[in-house]
Amino acid sequence: MMGTAPVDPATARAVQARENMWRRIESEFGLLSSSEVSDLLGASNGNRTFTAELRKRGALLAAHRKNGYVFPGFQFDHEAGEVRPWVVPLLETARRHDWSAADVIMWMMSPTTYFDSDRPADHVDDAQRLLDVAERAWGVEW
Repeated sequence: MMGTAPVDPATARAVQARENMWRRIESEFGLLSSSEVSDLLGASNGNRTFTAELRKRGALLAAHRKNGYVFPGFQFDHEAGEVRPWVVPLLETARRHDWSAADVIMWMMSPTTYFDSDRPADHVDDAQRLLDVAERAWGVEW
């Protein structure tokens, strides 16, 4: 009889921790849909194609969850209706270091000594420092 192999406890904890992180992002910053991003950025009537093109060009942090892409709210200046200026260069740095957008999102939410135990997401208004820290943190070789 073929069955599903049991999941070891360490894997189960890791999966749950990642899910908890997504819930924390949603609660604290929002996980926007393509239509919501389009509206925020001033495109016509929730134009999901507009958002998809930005994502494909590497101009938005996005992760595939459930039935579509979600966009963490910390990458937007909600008052100005703009993507924060560090997003594109951060994604370029991530590509150079073989990091996925989802990995970058998790990093943004993880406390780091580079920010005195703050999270990078706590420093979204300091673009240059955020980019410098990412380069130093991701470029470490052991």
